[in-house]
Amino acid sequence: MAEIKACVFDGSGVLIDDVKVIFQVSNRILEELNINPVIFEDFQSRTKIPFWEYYKSFGLTEEQAKATDTHFRKIYPTFSDDVTLYPEAKNVLHRLKLNGVKIGMVTHLPRFVVLNHLINFGIRGYFDVIAAFEDSDEHKPSPKPLLAAYPRSVLILKMQYSSGIWWQTS
Repeated sequence: MAEIKACVFDGSGVLIDDVKVIFQVSNRILEELNINPVIFEDFQSRTKIPFWEYYKSFGLTEEQAKATDTHFRKIYPTFSDDVTLYPEAKNVLHRLKLNGVKIGMVTHLPRFVVLNHLINFGIRGYFDVIAAFEDSDEHKPSPKPLLAAYPRSVLILKMQYSSGIWWQTS
């Protein structure tokens, strides 16, 4: 097996367990838009990336759907206490760092939100680079957020994505 030199994680749903929070925030946004909230299963079946596609599934235009980001930025922090770190996340980050692996994160979350989480969970120091919502005009699954994290990477063709984790070997 080739030596891992860099590992770029997705934040939400991979290191940070905030799926239920995003569900609650999404329902609050729907209520603000005078749209009936949904049950969790409906939320899961409609969820798409980029996230504004979710709101388009309720009949909003692309412009209206993208405007929900303002609501998200306002509401999400009110639920921050409900966000948790997945049980093995800190251990995995620690082991990678001990082995000299460069660690990054690409997330759809705004920078101030993700930094708050990383600091609160005591894992901010593990990350060499973070690409947040503001760092790219495109979002996952586009490679642009990854390029925002590693703009000088000439090994981008060797990057692979699986289960919310990008890794590089060579």
